[in-house]
Amino acid sequence: MEKHKFSTSEFLSFLDYVIDKGLLNRATATSRKSAALKVLEILDEDEKTDLRKIDKEQVFSRFVNINGKAYKPDSQQVYRSRFNAALDDFLRYAENPAGFKTSTISKGGKDKQTDNKKGNKSKPEFVSSKPPILLLPPPPGFLEIPVPLDDGRVVKIQLPPSLTEAEANKISAIVKAYALSSS
Repeated sequence: MEKHKFSTSEFLSFLDYVIDKGLLNRATATSRKSAALKVLEILDEDEKTDLRKIDKEQVFSRFVNINGKAYKPDSQQVYRSRFNAALDDFLRYAENPAGFKTSTISKGGKDKQTDNKKGNKSKPEFVSSKPPILLLPPPPGFLEIPVPLDDGRVVKIQLPPSLTEAEANKISAIVKAYALSSS
């Protein structure tokens, strides 16, 4: 099979390139690659040759139909978001490698590249030079809860004043889906 610049093998090479060159935060890029690998497993051989021709929503529906019981609905949404963001970045890159820039914020709201990653440790909080939308002041009545991480970064979570246990569990599941497994 001839190597096509929009093929799955080029897509996976692109994701490795993004990690190696630091174009995305390593955790973000790794989680995108992991989701892409899972979703790409369901493609037919001819679909794998040119990813421009696939219907992302139809492919993801097939992925859910085949693997739905293995993933909770919240996890499915995270996989969809990661796969779509990775594929969108790849297609933009394949069309114009010289002009390619990753998007600033992933669909999950995670910052792509932090000042801490660039080695700038003089700021009191390690936030991107382009703060994600989620770092705006909380809406009236919302609580902003800073959560310090082990490496010195601080994550700010904005919560409504009344939060049900079911809503808290949903938020927790979404955050947990972004964690890298230790295996």
